[in-house]
Amino acid sequence: MTKKDYEKIAAVFAGTMHHLRVAASGGEADQAMMKATVLNAMCMADMLEVDNPRFNRERFLKACGVS
Repeated sequence: MTKKDYEKIAAVFAGTMHHLRVAASGGEADQAMMKATVLNAMCMADMLEVDNPRFNRERFLKACGVS
């Protein structure tokens, strides 16, 4: 995969995270969706890290909107 591919993936996660933050009412379902999205981003980072040893996990997660 290329840097462009990583950026596109991160953009999808970032958009989802933004939408969840804006639309969230603070209910349990909202919190569950946020946690699931964070977990998915972290799992994706795990896979990308295995694929590319030079992959920068912290940078990717930050680009995903995961702190």
